[in-house]
Amino acid sequence: MKSLLLILVLTLLLAGCQSAEPKELVVLKVAYPFAQKLYRDYGFGFEKKYPHIQIQFASDSPESGSDADIVYFQSLAEFREQIERGALVSLAIRYRDDKELERVSPIVTTLLSSAADNGELYGAAPSFEGTGVFYNKDLFAKYGVESPRSGMSWKDLLALAARFPRENDEGEKLYGFDSSYTVNASLKFWLEAGRTEGLSYLQPPSGKVTINTERWRILLEGIIGSLRSAALFEGDSPAEPFLTGQAAMKLGNLSSAYNFEQFAKMGTSSPVNWAVSAPPSDPGQPDRSRYYELHHIFAISAQSPHPEEAWELLRFMLADADNIREMADVSNKGIPSITDYLRPMAGKESLSGLYALDAEPRDPNPYGWADADLVNALQEAMAPAFEQAIRGELTVEQALAAMEQAGQLAVDAKLTK
Repeated sequence: MKSLLLILVLTLLLAGCQSAEPKELVVLKVAYPFAQKLYRDYGFGFEKKYPHIQIQFASDSPESGSDADIVYFQSLAEFREQIERGALVSLAIRYRDDKELERVSPIVTTLLSSAADNGELYGAAPSFEGTGVFYNKDLFAKYGVESPRSGMSWKDLLALAARFPRENDEGEKLYGFDSSYTVNASLKFWLEAGRTEGLSYLQPPSGKVTINTERWRILLEGIIGSLRSAALFEGDSPAEPFLTGQAAMKLGNLSSAYNFEQFAKMGTSSPVNWAVSAPPSDPGQPDRSRYYELHHIFAISAQSPHPEEAWELLRFMLADADNIREMADVSNKGIPSITDYLRPMAGKESLSGLYALDAEPRDPNPYGWADADLVNALQEAMAPAFEQAIRGELTVEQALAAMEQAGQLAVDAKLTK
């Protein structure tokens, strides 16, 4: 009986060995501009987990990289173009059938699906950028100003900024908001406030300047008092006022948070006791934000002979907990698309202000479609009249008319070159 049992066990073991034949080697071609970086971030861990799949790097251009299984995009505009050409595989069913991917932030899926007319998902973004309002908790407490909160508009935030004195107790300059702009800070703040509310001042594709409108007038009238208060910092400085405790608020992202902590370790000034709140939003949509960006989008080529293996790599990028946490320990890689994997910062309550609001994918930012030199020239042309309005030398109506006229001339000059 024992002999029979031994024979049966040996037979089962042999059968098991025969069924565990090594899988056929598959080579995945990935079109990406920085081969070493991608292999360090994903390739090494992926090949260790899937030894039958090897990653090979192809051209980083979607057009010239037609033999790639996985293609890469740095913007939604590039991504959208390839979807429209039918060059990418829809991943909608794969997302739908994968329970683990239900944890991917709706911020990411909203932005990705906005690139397709049919609203389907054609790509994967392992991380995203979110912006928030960083604020100095001690300054707000000292001067009795209420802290920024979710749902505030730019008008609300600038009103908070204007409540701080122009000097601190040591006689040093104090600012309500560190703008990070070196020139035309007030103008750019106003344009940014308009962008937040969905306003456009340059229309695609014609290049028509549309700044002299009722909504732009209402917005400027609503914040001009705060802009006149000298509460904004603009210009060059050896150190940002927020870092030295001389500014109450500043827009920033996850990289900003890491930079603040690194600056504090240098010991050149007292560490700032900061927190982060959601960015300003459109009063008509206080729970939505245009302050999100995707800079790393991966998709499967419609020509790929290995779509299943390509999907395994994309899924690994999105949801492999061990790899995501290991990356977070090395350096800042943006906010993980599964935000539960975002590494907490010591001594900070939360970083959730960077991703607290839903995504609003419709963004009127002209830098998203127009040449940067053209947009810069337009802003430079509008700046003199805008500053005259701030100084009270022009009415708001006069300034808007002058800005639109000067801006259109600048745009036309660029377009006719």
